[in-house]
Amino acid sequence: MPAWRDASGGASLSPDRLGRYELIERLGVGAFATVYRAFDPRLDSHVAVKVLADNWSADPEIRRRFQTEAVLLRRLHSERPIAGLVGVY
Repeated sequence: MPAWRDASGGASLSPDRLGRYELIERLGVGAFATVYRAFDPRLDSHVAVKVLADNWSADPEIRRRFQTEAVLLRRLHSERPIAGLVGVY
């Protein structure tokens, strides 16, 4: 696995994992979440992994909305694949 790095060209960091995903680089950070480019060895594919920010993870309403977003994106991708839309697993 390649060394974990920041997409902005920041210093290399140690490789990291999130569940089955091997995190490769941070793609973006927002107010609610961080998105990483990762590798899923089960699917043998690169994926995007969105992680809810710690400061919002304790809020049940935010967690519900975050999960609803994932369900809707997965449903959209399953019903009609769209070029450029990353699969949600």
